[in-house]
Amino acid sequence: MLCEIQELIMEENFNLSPNCNIDTSVPNKISIRLQPQVALFRAETKVVLLLLVFFSWVIGGSFLLLGAWPVLIFLAVDIILIYFFLKKGSSNIADWEEIDIHGGELTVRKVRNSRCLNVFNIPTYWSRVELTGQRYGRSKLIVCFRDKYSEIASFLDWKSKVKLERYLNVELHKLRAK
Repeated sequence: MLCEIQELIMEENFNLSPNCNIDTSVPNKISIRLQPQVALFRAETKVVLLLLVFFSWVIGGSFLLLGAWPVLIFLAVDIILIYFFLKKGSSNIADWEEIDIHGGELTVRKVRNSRCLNVFNIPTYWSRVELTGQRYGRSKLIVCFRDKYSEIASFLDWKSKVKLERYLNVELHKLRAK
């Protein structure tokens, strides 16, 4: 039964997600890199921003012709703020998470803007991976050991989180069986 589950998980592994790269080339080591596949600033976002600029200048130009010139200043500030928040909210290609299982230790590294923000190390023997929350609500995939935990793959959809949870739990079970 366990072998069938492991084979099923390995088949799902290759279809896990375009956001997930699994490296098992080194014996007894699993390296997983989770990275959002969203472009830095999508073309659709640029089109929406350009349409907003166009309509703002049309509206602002009509108010300018009526003598209300301060409207243009406020419209320009609005456009700059919208651009700033759209740029900040879009995913950065330099953000990723790494999960390494090697030598009895599970390591989770969170990298933002090419800087390592957080490293979470736990022993693999008593660690577990859990998916909490609801399918259509806010769900969390967490790696935990006793009272310590770290959320991983927050950007993945529900199905990918379920597959990743199954894959990690099977790999942890294999390590415990040795």
